[in-house]
Amino acid sequence: MTDYDYYARFSLHLQAILVDDMGIRPDNAARVVEDVEARLRSLIAHRGSPLGDALLALGLQEAFHYKPYRIPVLVGQLVVMGVRNSLLEDLHAATPAVLPDRSMRLSDDDICWITKWSIRQLSSWLEMLPSSVPANDPFALLETRYPRATTVLATLQNATFRNMEVVPEGYEVELCLPNTPDADECRRLLEPRLENRVITTDTEMDFTDSHGTISMINPVFSGIADSFEHLASTILRQAVSESIPLAIPSFPRLSRNPEVVFRAIEVCLTADIPLVTPCFLITASRICYSGELPRPGHTTRENNAQVYQALQQWDEALKQWQQER
Repeated sequence: MTDYDYYARFSLHLQAILVDDMGIRPDNAARVVEDVEARLRSLIAHRGSPLGDALLALGLQEAFHYKPYRIPVLVGQLVVMGVRNSLLEDLHAATPAVLPDRSMRLSDDDICWITKWSIRQLSSWLEMLPSSVPANDPFALLETRYPRATTVLATLQNATFRNMEVVPEGYEVELCLPNTPDADECRRLLEPRLENRVITTDTEMDFTDSHGTISMINPVFSGIADSFEHLASTILRQAVSESIPLAIPSFPRLSRNPEVVFRAIEVCLTADIPLVTPCFLITASRICYSGELPRPGHTTRENNAQVYQALQQWDEALKQWQQER
């Protein structure tokens, strides 16, 4: 069997599952499968590089709780970033971003089944996959566009995931970020780019604590939509203009689109605004890890609780950040 056959077999089986077992239109299934294969090829090709490590970091918290629990976390990360955070999301979302003409919508159980199936497949032949970057690399521009976010996320991945295991204790890592931002860079990052015009209408929720107003977003549209323009016009612009920290429940609850997450992190680092989750505190000078990876929330109540947990977890560190400014 050739290297290509592993990807081909995965793609053919996934398309058959979507069309024959789940009633998805063949044209939509083909687009999803093509997108999944491109993402998996890219993730495998970039393994061990700063970009590859940064991408895997976005899937770490979710992958840590994937069943069966004995699977390698790396396999779970590849499934999160290659399968779950793909156009598959559009088949599941109430309001899709890219595939509006759907005959069927995948249920939560369908997504769970596909996730487990993908884990079994990748676990069987992960080390036999080729490492050539696909021509249609979906992640090709991320490192160039967002060098600080790439450095931070790669550092986070390598500090949290060592010897194929998640470290059992918290840590603090000093950062040395590339380049010094000029005065206009943050403004340029917040401006919309003309090639991405998919806008979502999300529900904004504000939280006020001793550090100021910190907002989060509860997505109700497709998680892979390029929702950055809405994000920038609300919570990010507020955080930058008022120099207040940004608290989120987890990376996937900010967005399942890596471009949106990388760009949001780049804005925070460029503006020297702390980004906090229950697991991590990220500033322009350091990353702190709490020592725990709670399961990402699925409901508004769970997400709200995790935002408050993040603020409690890093209260002293945020006070120190304010004093140092």
